[in-house]
Amino acid sequence: MIDRRRFLWGIAQTIVAIVVMIDYFTWVPWLKAVPLSEVPPSVVATLPKECPAATKNRGRWTCFSEGTVSSNPIGFAISTVIMIGGCSFLVFTGLTNRGMRLRK
Repeated sequence: MIDRRRFLWGIAQTIVAIVVMIDYFTWVPWLKAVPLSEVPPSVVATLPKECPAATKNRGRWTCFSEGTVSSNPIGFAISTVIMIGGCSFLVFTGLTNRGMRLRK
């Protein structure tokens, strides 16, 4: 029979893992985002007019609507706290044998 407490910890781990994965895809491009003044003019012409920053991924420039780290430090800090806190939660619950079993 499944222990209710272990099951609830497992649900919490699953939710936190999903949130961390989603946050990761915002946090990493944010680290590489640059203001449009540092982007080649030919690329700026292809980006939307309201685009505050751009990021380059695999040789392709894209608009990054959150801005750069320096232009939006509070948003970046929140994203970083989510990333560090979520990863810490997953490590802690795994090492203390709560939720899903990572070791026998």
